[in-house]
Amino acid sequence: MAVVEITIPSGFEPDMESLNEIRNLQRSELLGKNFVFYFSHLDSGETCVRFTGRRNGQVAKLQASPIHVFDYYEPTHQAVAFYQPKTLHDATVCDICANCCQKVVQSH
Repeated sequence: MAVVEITIPSGFEPDMESLNEIRNLQRSELLGKNFVFYFSHLDSGETCVRFTGRRNGQVAKLQASPIHVFDYYEPTHQAVAFYQPKTLHDATVCDICANCCQKVVQSH
């Protein structure tokens, strides 16, 4: 069994209803900030997990979030990759909160 843990970036929560059909998926669950997927197996073909993240906070300059893939029965067989939401990759505080920037400019 293969496990994929996707850490949800700060300021977001996953929309569980937005999950696409995923090949070989047995179940999925949300554990804290991790979206966890359990697969019967992963083969050499591409396995794509797509879901929508809803904003639940204003966060700028997001750091990349990890994705861990490992064998449930042999956890030392693992890989890690990182991802970042495209729209907020280079976002500044002013992009996220225009009123915040007006206050900073006025106070100088």
